Amino acid sequence: MNCIQKLPENYEEVLHVDLQKDKKTALKVNGLALLIYTILFIPAFLIRHLDLMNGVELDLVVTGVTIVAFFVYIVLHELTHGVVMKHYGGKEVDFGFTGIYAYAGSSKVYFSRNSYIVITLAPFILWTVVFTILLLLFHKTLYWPLIFLQITHISGCAGDLYVYHLVRKLPDTLYVKDTGVEMSAYDRKD
Repeated sequence: MNCIQKLPENYEEVLHVDLQKDKKTALKVNGLALLIYTILFIPAFLIRHLDLMNGVELDLVVTGVTIVAFFVYIVLHELTHGVVMKHYGGKEVDFGFTGIYAYAGSSKVYFSRNSYIVITLAPFILWTVVFTILLLLFHKTLYWPLIFLQITHISGCAGDLYVYHLVRKLPDTLYVKDTGVEMSAYDRKD
């Protein structure tokens, strides 16, 4: 079963993540994002130096389009979560922005552990493949804009990767409610 609307009586909360209220976890996730960004940027820079002095890489139109593409990507990332939530039975998907995080959530259902893992990883997998293909096709002309989008995408998935890391260790009898920036996991009482 991919999702249920009501938890069985013998289930209790075993994990809770709230990136808005839990500052320690938010710092950990944001630190992970910064670490990922740094680790990915260094080899990208070594492969192709950013030549700002000669104006080779800094074109205002390309820079503007890249910035717009970044915001479009954020929407597409959350829509990817939402489409997969709907696929697994999410009745209503809520989208929003908290000022720090964009989110997709479905607060009226509990997703099975395996369904939730797919929901969590779907944008990471899909958009990593899309940006990699674009980079392979346009690396000579759009290297830096695509590298920026790819690295920002992967580092921006830090929250998804963190939650995946926590949930994957739990039993497959688990159900997860995700309201966006807050998720609770429930499992059978012993």
